[in-house]
Amino acid sequence: DGRKLAFVAPGESGRAVLWVRPLDSSSAQPLAGTTNASAPFWSADGRWLAFTADGKLKKVEASGGAAITLADAVPTPPGAWNKDDIILFTGPGGLRRISASGGTPVPVTTVDASRGERTHIAPFFLPDSRQFLFATGTAGMASRGVSIGSLDEPTTTPLLEGSTNAAYANGHLLFLRGSTLMAQPFDPERRTLTGQALPVAEDVQVNPSTGTGAFSVSENGVLVYQTGPAAGTQLIWFDRTGKRVGSLGESALYRDVQLSPDGRFASVTIGATTSADSAVWLIDLKRNLARRFTFGAENAFAAVWSRDSQWLVYSARRGRTADLFRKRVAGTGPEEILLQDDREKIPLGLSPDGTLLYYVPTGAATG
Repeated sequence: DGRKLAFVAPGESGRAVLWVRPLDSSSAQPLAGTTNASAPFWSADGRWLAFTADGKLKKVEASGGAAITLADAVPTPPGAWNKDDIILFTGPGGLRRISASGGTPVPVTTVDASRGERTHIAPFFLPDSRQFLFATGTAGMASRGVSIGSLDEPTTTPLLEGSTNAAYANGHLLFLRGSTLMAQPFDPERRTLTGQALPVAEDVQVNPSTGTGAFSVSENGVLVYQTGPAAGTQLIWFDRTGKRVGSLGESALYRDVQLSPDGRFASVTIGATTSADSAVWLIDLKRNLARRFTFGAENAFAAVWSRDSQWLVYSARRGRTADLFRKRVAGTGPEEILLQDDREKIPLGLSPDGTLLYYVPTGAATG
């Protein structure tokens, strides 16, 4: 109804929780039981919020109360909750549906590998509560198109190329073109765009992991969005008592932090404006200097160390899927491919003798 805003921010413990703020007030209230929450989205009647936390899809009343677990889930952009109390969220190989009262999730869409699709994310129900918009992720880009699906049939229809997540209000489709939020007349019954797309807001923040834009719109056309680049993070040293004793490197979009066994380096993934720009970097702990370790337009991430600290094994997207590579830490010699197949792969570690690598494979068939 455009009267309240839900968002994620640190609570008293410093960990992320859900907050709700009436737009006619300057104060917000945290919701108990939502520690580690991400990606909140509203029920159609505005009474409930769904979110993901600790590997689960959960719901909580917006006025406060106990959080209720609905299903297993992975961290993704928000799902969607329609007037019939059906929830759509991202699952292995596509979007899934579940009743807001719980039950077994059922597949609704299937990732089309023939079109290079890797993910279906960010669903948004259209007014009939049966059709929905969603973003498609493809190899090398986090999100690259918007399609329309239906709860009543398995087929989906591409709607926008080169765009990210989309929303609908007051006869207009809202979507990103680069970092500009656009609005264009749209007929949801005929699934057709008409007229000209016009800019609504500039410099909208883009999530570097998913490529989705930070905007939301109510049924009656109230729009909220966030501007500026995605916030950076800082690597911080703490001693064993929890006392902060220093920092490492400059502020950046860090993830996958791993200390080398010999204690000389840290490997990190540093992202730019999209996940396709991520690369593995090495930070010299003694000199506090960083150098890029992987190169190329395709993203690389999730490096793990050999026990002798001489090699890094990492995942890199050189084609349609993220495959496993290794390279000498000294930078001498080319990267070597270890495993290449039709599934996404994330390395977890090497055996003590360095002969075995264990990793997580994901795909439409396995999850």
